[in-house]
Formats: sequence, structure tokens, C-alpha cells
Amino acid sequence: AYAEAPAPPRRTNRTRLCGDGANRTWIERAWSALPALPKAVYVNELGDEGNERVRAAYGPNYERLSQLKRRYDPNNLFRLNQNIRPA
Repeated sequence: AYAEAPAPPRRTNRTRLCGDGANRTWIERAWSALPALPKAVYVNELGDEGNERVRAAYGPNYERLSQLKRRYDPNNLFRLNQNIRPA
């Protein structure tokens, strides 16, 4: 069965993605043809990057969330990670 299958043989020739000029040219053309990446901020990917990045992640919802934070956590007990500061 699967457990008894032999391991695949090792490759002796390593292929390099950008090994020659043709590959590099193709990659550079493909990359430049892609649309620009959005300037989005994803809250789950933030570290300790400051309040402006947190505001950018929540966008127009930040103020409403800040009001909720003031109501339910006025002392900012839950302040780790991507903290919304109480209003």
C-alpha cells in the first residue's frame, strides 16, 4: 500500500526558476503585466505596527468600533495585538 511505496529518487539536476535570461525576462514581463497590489491592510496580519495601521485595517468601521470599545472595555483591558482604542 502507500506506506510500502518507495521514496521518489533524488533529483541530481536542480532546476532554477530564474536560471537563464529567457526565464528571467518572462518572469519580469509577467510581473509587470499584473495589476498593482491593493494598499489593503489585513488586521490578522498586523503585528505591533501602530494605531494608524489598525485604523487602516478597520477603515470606516474604526470609529464605531472605538465607541463600542469605550462602552464595553473603557479601561482598555483587552489591548494586545490589533487594539482598537476606546473613544
